[in-house]
This record gives sequence, structure tokens and C-alpha cells, in this order.
Amino acid sequence: LDARFQHAIDRAAMVAGLDDTDSYVAQWRRESAELAGDLAAAVATEITRINAAYNRDRLERLVRSGGVEEAI
Repeated sequence: LDARFQHAIDRAAMVAGLDDTDSYVAQWRRESAELAGDLAAAVATEITRINAAYNRDRLERLVRSGGVEEAI
């Protein structure tokens, strides 16, 4: 993903008070999905989807809410 995502994640963590590694990493989440066919194409499609779904305004709202989407 674009570097803008990492920057937003770091800023949101500071807003949320997650300033130590353990509390920061504890908030990470993963989702698994089965993929059929070309893995590289599936990854490219997902990156395109995420980039489109999280424009600058949405990321800024997430930062201000400490990374909690339900709060925005």
C-alpha cells in the first residue's frame, strides 16, 4: 500500500494513546481470504480497492478518531 497508510496509522495510534509497541501492535488485525487464480492479480485488485475506498478525507477522519472507524 501507499506510504500514506502507514503515516495515517502512526498518527492515529498517537491520537489513541498507543505510544508503546505492545499496545500499538495489539491493535493490528488480519483478515484471511481464499484466492483462486493469479495471486499477483488478486493483490493488485485489492490494493486498487483499498486505495479507492480510503481517500485523503477518510484517512484524516480515521486519524482524528484514533483509528476507530465507527467513531467517524
